[in-house]
Amino acid sequence: MGNKAKKLQKPRKPMSPKTKATLINLFKSLFSNQAAIDGASNSAWWIAAIFLVFSVFIPLIPNYVTLDKQYGSSFISSATYDLDRGLANATVELKKDGYRFEVEGGKMSFYKGEDEVDLSNEPTEDYTPTPIYSFVRTNAEAKQTYSLQVYITARKGSNLINMINGNKKKNIVGLVNTQYESGSLTPRKYDEESVAKYTAEGTTFYTPNFIVFTPNTMAAALYKAGTTTKAKNTQGGLDWTNTEKGDLLEAMLGGINPTDFSNINNEQIASIYKNWKGTFNETFIRQKNQTKWNTVLIYLGVYAGLIVFLGFMIFLLTRGKNNPFRNLNFWICQKIAWWSAASPAILGLILGFVLSGNMIGSMAFVLLASLRIMWLSMRQLRPAA
Repeated sequence: MGNKAKKLQKPRKPMSPKTKATLINLFKSLFSNQAAIDGASNSAWWIAAIFLVFSVFIPLIPNYVTLDKQYGSSFISSATYDLDRGLANATVELKKDGYRFEVEGGKMSFYKGEDEVDLSNEPTEDYTPTPIYSFVRTNAEAKQTYSLQVYITARKGSNLINMINGNKKKNIVGLVNTQYESGSLTPRKYDEESVAKYTAEGTTFYTPNFIVFTPNTMAAALYKAGTTTKAKNTQGGLDWTNTEKGDLLEAMLGGINPTDFSNINNEQIASIYKNWKGTFNETFIRQKNQTKWNTVLIYLGVYAGLIVFLGFMIFLLTRGKNNPFRNLNFWICQKIAWWSAASPAILGLILGFVLSGNMIGSMAFVLLASLRIMWLSMRQLRPAA
């Protein structure tokens, strides 16, 4: 025979009734408590384990995405509060004056000319940092005010925080309390008595934007023009771990080489400011990743612990003498909780994105899973009347 014999096709094996019932319960369990109970009681343990893993990880996605979208430059919105010109001016003038901010191995060293700036003699009593630059603005009435002040300091940890934010218990006045008489460069001592005195005389005050550089980190705060109202500030945890080796000021200029600030145009100002925003972002990378994974792991433990706890609650609630479900052992009760957690996890995922950044969104799964197990216990596993 010239024709090749056709291979006999094996008859397709029909799906077993048990497999079919399991698949039906898989989908029905998303909205049916009875299906979750039946599936947990009659199906393999590994199916329940898949539900557990699914239910634990799905609600974590909004938290992860929200934390991953945080940036070190997030404190700068569409309103720059004059920080763009202030930083551009500071970068140009500091470079012109011979300053270098040398970064190497995650540490920053400060140089003026060939000499390293000695920060060992900083005052320890009043927590005054070393000022290296002030950006002065002149308004239409020829009144001058500070727009940005730049400091360097060797302080770190609580000493740095005290220097920036102050410490009422130790009577330390921080940079956030540094005030100047409105329309002038005249500082005023910050305490309740002096503020009350000058305010009564009709004097108003302002606090300039400031940025502080240390060998380990940096911090910045922005204030609404002509006021003592803080608008934005950097997040904690900025460091030089991901900053490229070299002079930071040179990198911020990006090839711009003016003799003074008056020589640069708006496009160059925008370019320098963009470079600074990139630096704010990269100095936050290590802290962002650490916070992101620590937070995700915490919620992972909370969600997994909750599901196991709810399984334990089902076991306790079915121990009554009049409860016809006393025969459900601890393991089956756990599997019921695992099967029942899938739909709260999906709803928790949706609410997590809708309420992004809100504690309610982060804890939506906890509430929904608890409500479902409560409802399941009251309706499907209730004691006999």
